[in-house]
Amino acid sequence: MTSPTTFPHEPPVPAEQAGVHPGRLARVIERFRAQHADGRFHGGQLAVRRRGLAVACEAVGQARRAGDTAASLATSIDTPFPVFSAGKPVVALAVAMLEDRGQLDVQTPIARYWPDFAQHDKGDITALDVLTHRGGVLMPALCDAHETWPDWDHVRAAMEATRPSLPRGTLAYHPLEYGWILAELVQRVTGEPFADWVGREIAEPTGLPALAFGAAGRDPAGFAHSYWLNTRPVYVAGRDVGAGFEEIYNSDGFYRALVPGGGLICDAASLCALYDVFRTGAAASGARLLSADRMSAYTRCEVFGWDRSNKAPLAVGRGFLLGTTAMPSPYGWWNTAPCFGHPGGMCTVAFADPRLDLSVAIVTNGNRDRADLVRRFAALGHGLRRACLRG
Repeated sequence: MTSPTTFPHEPPVPAEQAGVHPGRLARVIERFRAQHADGRFHGGQLAVRRRGLAVACEAVGQARRAGDTAASLATSIDTPFPVFSAGKPVVALAVAMLEDRGQLDVQTPIARYWPDFAQHDKGDITALDVLTHRGGVLMPALCDAHETWPDWDHVRAAMEATRPSLPRGTLAYHPLEYGWILAELVQRVTGEPFADWVGREIAEPTGLPALAFGAAGRDPAGFAHSYWLNTRPVYVAGRDVGAGFEEIYNSDGFYRALVPGGGLICDAASLCALYDVFRTGAAASGARLLSADRMSAYTRCEVFGWDRSNKAPLAVGRGFLLGTTAMPSPYGWWNTAPCFGHPGGMCTVAFADPRLDLSVAIVTNGNRDRADLVRRFAALGHGLRRACLRG
C-alpha cells in the first residue's frame, strides 16, 4: 500500500524548522510505539503540527486484528479510525459558523428553531446549554438502542419525547445526546442534512474530506476496528459503555447511522489539521471559517465543576473540554489550562495549545477506562508540549 503524500498527510518537515526539539519529539514517538508494544492498543496513529507545519505523522500496528476479517489490516497514516467523541468539536464548529453568520443564537431556546423539542419541559433549553453539557437531557434508552440509530426519524422522535433527567444547568456530560440534539438544530436552521452541510461547509473548504460521520460513502472494509480491552464495567452517565462495545461500534449499523456525538471516523492527520483550523479560524488554503472572537468564545472555559456523568471534575468550553492548571489531563501532566480539545472513547485524544502554536491528534483502537486514557495520553501530550519549549 502506498502512503499518501499530500495535505494533511504530507511528509513532516525537520523538527527544527517548526521550532520543535528533535530529540524530545523522537522520545514521544518512541513512547507511543512502546505503548503499542506493551499491548495498550492494537493499532494507532500520531500526528503533530506546529506553526502550520507537519512535524510527525506516524502509524503503527494493526487497524484490525487477525480474526476480525480474513486477514488483519495494517494501520497506515490515512486509515480511518472511529474517534468517537473527538468528533464533538466538529458539531460545535458547525454551530459556531451558523452563529457567526447570524443564523443562530445559542442563547435562544432550541424550541424557537425546532418547536417540537419543547415537549416535556424542554422549552427553555438552549444550544449553549447543550454545548456545555448543562441541558439535563440524557437518553440512556436511546443510547442503548443502537439498532435504531440509522433511523433519524426515530432518533428525532425520541429526542422530542424525552423528559430532562436533570435540572437545566446541571453539569452532566451528554455522551451521544449532544450530537443528536445539535445536529437536528443545524438541520432546522440550514434546511439540509447535517452530514451534507458539514461536507460542503467544513470538510471541503478545509481540504479534509476524511472529516465524515459514519461510512459516508466510504468502504467500511478499510476502517479500523475499535476494541474494548477492559474486563471491568466503566460507567458514563449511568451506562456501562463497555457492554457490547465491539458489537456496536464495529457494526454495519453504526457505519450507516448519523451519530454526530460519537460517530466521526477519520485519521489522526486530518483531525490534527482540523485543530490548526480551530487555532486560527482559517483553513490551510487561507479560507476563513470562523472569526477569531467566535473561536475564542468557544475555546474558553464556560464552566468548571463536578461532572455528574463521569463522576469527576471537568472544565468545559463550547463543545470542547479544556485543560487545567493543577491536575493531569489527557493533554499533559501539568499546566494544560491553555489547551482545548476532546478525547474520544477511551482511545483517542486531539487538542491544540494556542500558546505554543501546537496541534496534536493521537488515535488508537484500544479502550480501557478514564484512568488509562489520562495515563497514556498525558505522557505523550506532556512530551510534545515540552518539545516546543526552549531549554
